[in-house]
Amino acid sequence: MKSKLVLVIAALFLFALAPFASAVTFTETYKGHQYVGEKDSFNFGFDFWEKNDVFGVGTDSSLSLTADAAGADFPGSQWVAGSLTIDFWSVDKAWDKSKIWLIAWDGSGDPNNTFNLGTITNPYNANNPDNIFTFTHDFTAAQLAAFEYMGWGNVKIKAVRTSGGHYNDFAIKKVEMAIDAVPEPATMALFGIGLIGLAGVSRRKS
Repeated sequence: MKSKLVLVIAALFLFALAPFASAVTFTETYKGHQYVGEKDSFNFGFDFWEKNDVFGVGTDSSLSLTADAAGADFPGSQWVAGSLTIDFWSVDKAWDKSKIWLIAWDGSGDPNNTFNLGTITNPYNANNPDNIFTFTHDFTAAQLAAFEYMGWGNVKIKAVRTSGGHYNDFAIKKVEMAIDAVPEPATMALFGIGLIGLAGVSRRKS
């Protein structure tokens, strides 16, 4: 009875650790220089199942796709973490503003899969020689779950009006999304190997 309890506890422990032991990172990156004026908006598509050109996923900006990920479409895959990084560039002293939206497509157009990631203010920084302002966002569990069904989605960047008579005048330099995924078959294999090993040790002792 005691050995069976040990097996159960060990199995649960292995099952909890398995996703983090075998996670694979998929990264897609757009780079370049896209000027953004007042009320301009640009879309950036991401597809972690297939190469982006398979379904025509791309961007309406002048940025180019420099890293194209594919393969997070394995059956039963788990997306355990994800992040979005955007580099903005500005050289004037106006305070630029932009609104960031994340749209995760699920094939049915569910509005619950559209997330407002917030409005950011990009101040001019004379101490930053590259004049780069970086926006980062770690996806919540709900946002990751929205991507899980189809594995692709869209990021929208829109300039909103500034106050004090200033106008938006900045550029997008990079838009990058990274997803950490775990293939379910690998998780189950690791789990099974652990159970077999524990069972063998228990039997030898007996």
